[in-house]
Amino acid sequence: MNATTRKKTLAKGARDAHLRVKTIRDQHSTATHPRDLAAATLVYGHGYKAEAVMRLAGLTRSMWHNEIKPHLPVDPDPVDPNTCKPKLPDYTEQEALEVIKAQLKTITDLDRALEAAMQDRAEKVYALYEIALQEDPSRPKMVVQELTGFNLPLITRDVSKAEMNKSAPAEAGAPAPNGEWVPAAEVATRLGVTLNKFLKRVSAAGTAGPPTRRGRGRVTLFDLEPTLTWWTDNQHHWLSAAELADRWGVPAAAVRERLRAADSRSETPTCRAVDNRYFYEPESADAWWAGVQEREKAVSHGRDAHGRVTLGWLERRLSLTYEQVKYMARRWREAGDPVPSELDDRRIRWYEPGPFILRAIGRPELAGAPLEQAGLQAALAEALLAGGITTVDQLLTREELESVPGLSAQQIAEAQAFVGKLYQLAAVKEAAGGE
Repeated sequence: MNATTRKKTLAKGARDAHLRVKTIRDQHSTATHPRDLAAATLVYGHGYKAEAVMRLAGLTRSMWHNEIKPHLPVDPDPVDPNTCKPKLPDYTEQEALEVIKAQLKTITDLDRALEAAMQDRAEKVYALYEIALQEDPSRPKMVVQELTGFNLPLITRDVSKAEMNKSAPAEAGAPAPNGEWVPAAEVATRLGVTLNKFLKRVSAAGTAGPPTRRGRGRVTLFDLEPTLTWWTDNQHHWLSAAELADRWGVPAAAVRERLRAADSRSETPTCRAVDNRYFYEPESADAWWAGVQEREKAVSHGRDAHGRVTLGWLERRLSLTYEQVKYMARRWREAGDPVPSELDDRRIRWYEPGPFILRAIGRPELAGAPLEQAGLQAALAEALLAGGITTVDQLLTREELESVPGLSAQQIAEAQAFVGKLYQLAAVKEAAGGE
């Protein structure tokens, strides 16, 4: 291809790209109109605050006052002809939100197409400029103007843009010229957070925030990958107590109460303070909450993962009142012969159930003893032994004899009757005044 033919091809390509730019800009203007009407409907028809609606639309508050509100279509007020009311679509709240969402996507797609068309035009204009610079260094831009019909300011902008894009990758730390630029709502969706939370973090960061630029229609666009990295590096994915409550499906007050209790014991999950608010690392908080739930379940049931029990469990097991069981434990402790127990950091005392029960029924000598020693029939003792119950302690503290493998219904009934008979000794003993 000779120089003349190449110049004609480049000039035609530049004009075609410029036509695409103009077409996309017209489409852009058309797309912003429904968005602006839907935004106004939310403000005037559904009581939204203008600032909140502008955030939803990816716009600044000044856009409402300077661009949208002054240019709304109006109808004269039939009551007062000197005043006018905005002429707005009859959208429901949900319909208006859907329109904003749809138009925001359309505007973003058009912005990407516009950027690509402008880049294509700039590259072709710059190629013509380089050819003209070699042929006539005194007037290269005027040559490009003659070939394309563009005005000189446009040619100057395109040449500068092409030169900047050409040199940008060589600069240390320079951002990539062609990132994936998306609106705030799309970034929030990718992060799995509310739009309001994302925009608040960006606003608080100020100049240290993620890379942004203004798209057509004044929509703020974010360079997606750097923004995702910025979000994680700055720990913005950490969650407040209220967000943790939403994550776990429990009331926020319950989470705050347990966090305060954990703080008094220096057991809080990994956290950091930002503007007098605490934010918690999600994985650490999840592990902490699982532990809280496990402990509360153990306290509610009365038995923990180590087999230790509370006085409430012993009360139910021995068919005594809580005060009677508590009195037993205190009496033994004051006598200098307490049953094995441990007070945890939540001031809950956990007891070894076997020694306590055997002491309560007056048969402490049966601790660790084989089943026959308690007077159990040999056949039943053998069946229990085959099911994994080898001592009197295990038999007395087993909560569901039905779950013992290999036992028949008759053997289960016999074992329950035997256990119940032993437990009766505790009630008789307590009624008689104890030891």
